Amino acid sequence: FVIGGRESESYLVDLSLDKWATYERLNYQCSDLEGQRWFIEYDGRLVAHDEATGEWKAYSAEDGVPDEPNRVFCSSDGTVWASGQHENRAAVGFRQDGEWRRERFFDAGYRISYVGVTETGDGSVLFGDGTPRRKEANEGGLVVFKKVRGEWMSSKLTPPVFPVRVANIV
Repeated sequence: FVIGGRESESYLVDLSLDKWATYERLNYQCSDLEGQRWFIEYDGRLVAHDEATGEWKAYSAEDGVPDEPNRVFCSSDGTVWASGQHENRAAVGFRQDGEWRRERFFDAGYRISYVGVTETGDGSVLFGDGTPRRKEANEGGLVVFKKVRGEWMSSKLTPPVFPVRVANIV
């Protein structure tokens, strides 16, 4: 609330219990349905922090996440997604039932855009190629993950059906 008067200074008083926290070298991404907070560490690992137990766990390319993640996204069904690039190709990894699975897309030199990720009303998860390149490129577009009989299946929408670069999805 605000305290002040006509001839005095105004003060904003915050009585909430919310507190800011800073974690060195970690970039907060999302919180999943299990109460874990997900971060990207500056060295490229994904880090999960379980608020209830206080446990921290790191995941790397050896676990199935992209070796250069630029985004972690938590979808409404509880799946945790990591996107970016793996071995110089656009890549998406997802964690379901405690295990990571990674897929790579497009030609060499491509990456998924960190702002080109969204979930649609039917629960599909979309990842746009955010790689800047010449207009005559024939790869790129959109990667769509859709659940089919309980399993995530991927497909691509590429030029000329879809634009080459999908840097942002709103």
